[in-house]
Amino acid sequence: MVDAWWGLVERDGSLNYNWEGYAELVKMVEKHGLKLQVVLSFHQCGGNVGDSCSTPLPPWVLEEISRDPDLVYTDKQGRRNPEYLSLGCDSVPVLRGRTPIRAYSDYMRSFRERKFKWGWDFVGELRYQSYPESNGSWKFPGVGEFQCYDKYMRASLKAAAEATGNEDWGKGGPHGSGHYKQEHEFVPDMLDNYC
Repeated sequence: MVDAWWGLVERDGSLNYNWEGYAELVKMVEKHGLKLQVVLSFHQCGGNVGDSCSTPLPPWVLEEISRDPDLVYTDKQGRRNPEYLSLGCDSVPVLRGRTPIRAYSDYMRSFRERKFKWGWDFVGELRYQSYPESNGSWKFPGVGEFQCYDKYMRASLKAAAEATGNEDWGKGGPHGSGHYKQEHEFVPDMLDNYC
């Protein structure tokens, strides 16, 4: 299994894909009669649990994040986590006129069109950034924290609350849900509080 990092393949610019390194890997795998499973990874590698490499998001995406820090997950203390784009902006054209969903789709299409000649199976990975280890916020076995405080996530929550006639639900993130290093048994049951 190998991660096909968005930050490596589309690093030279928006819609500029370079699969050559992966093509060489595929040739080596084929040469030895093996199969390869590919994980299309859209998050940063490095600075979190199990990360032994450093692969940031594409530089052009990081430029957009520097212009609009709300593109990444934000906790209730206002700390930003640049490992992944916030789901709150998925349908907003914040990546040089493209939505993140469009950028991910274009990346996947590029992978398909590369026409690697090998047996493969792939899964896309969504890594929800509730446990940022690199900045010291989280420590195992902490429950993590909700990352729903960027302007896009807040707008999405507000719209969903209004659509269901529950405007009060859209006024902020969850309360009493614990903090990064708090262990599960010391956190109130979310289902008891919210369902």
